[in-house]
Amino acid sequence: DPGVFLPDSGFLAVGGDNTPVPSYYGDLQPQMRHHTFNLNLSYELTPEIRFFAEGKYVDTKNYTQSQPSFDFYTFVQTDNPFIPQAILDATFPGNFAYFGLPDGVAFSRDNFDLGVRGETLDRSLFRGVAGFEGDVSDNAKFSVSYVYGRNETTYTSSHARIWDRYYAAIDAVDEGEYLTGTPNGNIVCRADLNGGFIESVNILDWFDFTAPLPFAQTFTPGDGSCQPLNLFGEGVASQAAIDWVTTDLVNTYAIDQHVLGGYVSGDFGEYFELPGGPVGFAVGGEYRRESSTFRPDPLSTQAIEFFPDDSVLLDLALLADEDGSYEVKEAFAELSAPLLSDIPGAYLLELNAAIRLSDYTSTGSSTSWSVSGQYAPIRDVRLRASYAKSVRAPNITELFAPSSGAYSFLSDPCSPSNADGGTQYREANCRALIEGLGVDYDTFDFESSIEASASLGGFVAGNDTLDQEEAETWTAGLVIAPRIAPGLTLSFDWYDITIKDAINTASLQETANFCVDAPTLDNVFCQNVTRSGTTGYVNDYILRPENVAFFETAGADITLAYTHDLGSMGTIGLTATAGYLDKLNFLPANGGVVDDDRGEVGAPKWSGYADLTWSLDNWLVNYGVQYVGDQLRYGNAAIAADPDIVAPEYLVIDSRFMHDMRVQYTTTSQEWSYFAGINNFTNEQPTIGDVNTPTGWRGRYFYAGLRLRTDALPF
Repeated sequence: DPGVFLPDSGFLAVGGDNTPVPSYYGDLQPQMRHHTFNLNLSYELTPEIRFFAEGKYVDTKNYTQSQPSFDFYTFVQTDNPFIPQAILDATFPGNFAYFGLPDGVAFSRDNFDLGVRGETLDRSLFRGVAGFEGDVSDNAKFSVSYVYGRNETTYTSSHARIWDRYYAAIDAVDEGEYLTGTPNGNIVCRADLNGGFIESVNILDWFDFTAPLPFAQTFTPGDGSCQPLNLFGEGVASQAAIDWVTTDLVNTYAIDQHVLGGYVSGDFGEYFELPGGPVGFAVGGEYRRESSTFRPDPLSTQAIEFFPDDSVLLDLALLADEDGSYEVKEAFAELSAPLLSDIPGAYLLELNAAIRLSDYTSTGSSTSWSVSGQYAPIRDVRLRASYAKSVRAPNITELFAPSSGAYSFLSDPCSPSNADGGTQYREANCRALIEGLGVDYDTFDFESSIEASASLGGFVAGNDTLDQEEAETWTAGLVIAPRIAPGLTLSFDWYDITIKDAINTASLQETANFCVDAPTLDNVFCQNVTRSGTTGYVNDYILRPENVAFFETAGADITLAYTHDLGSMGTIGLTATAGYLDKLNFLPANGGVVDDDRGEVGAPKWSGYADLTWSLDNWLVNYGVQYVGDQLRYGNAAIAADPDIVAPEYLVIDSRFMHDMRVQYTTTSQEWSYFAGINNFTNEQPTIGDVNTPTGWRGRYFYAGLRLRTDALPF
């Protein structure tokens, strides 16, 4: 039963004997194993000086299953002896002449019988600290320490397909027929007989690129290693052929960090005091060195995938060892000045200031500083505010992450169904972009092609040209703790954050959209997407962090906390927080159009949680509720451009409440704790068309366990 074909989806269908959806996209959640070990040591050398040391080791292993390899319109010639006679009878001379290819057969296939692909991440982390701390005087103390950390990761990609071997293996011929015209039943790879010239292709790539067919890259033709691969049937391929065209790629990553730092802190009470008390201070410095290494699987340094149209892309496909590092020297100082305290009209008045000077070998020098203060006219009410300018340098991954393969889905913003769904610049930019490639824009329609339903191959990588991002932040808040209601605290805080040159890694969809939604095509996002000069379709991309123009957000956090002693009935505690998002704006590129993300998926205007806990003796009962406000299924810009983008009942993902319950019993000695609970006990489900938003994929979730406190043991 072929099911019901969806004409607008490329090649997908609903129902029938189609691809089994649950096993096609992989796991909902990876399998995970996690072990952590900690060691702490403290030794008093003198009454004033103490030696301390810490050690931590963490071992984590994750495994996730992905979809199998797949083929769309892969071509083999009719002299392939594996092709069933019934299929040969349906062919005719010149059936692929339009593509400039000899007579042949094209097939599309999900290769479950070649092994379902999987990814294993095996991480180990070590961190060691050693240092001294103690008293300089009655009013000052010091600390100096050295920290070393190392994070090692082994990334194994199982059942990865080796592309040149795969195409050579399916390009099978009868040796006798190929050499003499008389079949002898010995099926071999054509590449073994013609010097490595692989004549099986993907029709879409071949017709798109019209480039020379590839030669063998990871094997030597004629050495007997090539194993003919039969894909005309389920499970008919030999294990020897499967083993030859697939492999487990093992890549290793490592990050090292060295930190040497120290500080002196205290107050000037020995010399002078303000009306509110002594002035506090802290001064110090720090040196850090961070480095990373990447060692790809040796096979990846030969070729794991080829792009016959572009030698530059071929170079990208060949991975190489990568190393990167940077150093930073910093000095900092902080002051805390209690101007007034415990007088009429000024229960507390305090000012604080801090400054940090940094010098990075990767991005140069920078200065961060902040000022803050708090004022309490009476003990029950406290006002607080702060203003800060800070800098964040790109981290080791953002700078030096190696190029690696990626697959992403794309709804082309330049297709007719999407061209009017962006900014006012999109349609004109799309026309200029597509016609600039020599393609007729009026007939361009990516969404109706088979590639629209397939994931597109590209790359993700770091960017060693990144600059520092600069943030400007101000906050203002109010805290009320009324004496007439002991245990009650109310707080309200407003925040406003603007980040210039913000570091952001856009998805393929965002990259393609930002490219044509800007006033001009001269932007970094267009540079990161490559389109075919034959079809205009996206055929390659690189996703990497970029310094975008700015990111800004503002909003409020409102918190209520209350505890009350019920006497013989125990103690009850309530904590509730509400978050309001006033703005969330993003400017992808200078001269571009601001992307308003407030209210979209992941950024509801309102959110919050409440936590109610009752405890009595050894028992604790907790109830928690989380609120996620309404979210738009599509972006604000897309809705503004096309108000009828979806039926009204599906435009908004309705708000949800998720409820959790937990019960815990702790032994009198505090050694053992036994607990059980239910998360999302009302079984709230994700919205239609999504496996996570806004509730997560699990639905109702039961758990139970026990915990042992080793520090409470009698030995």
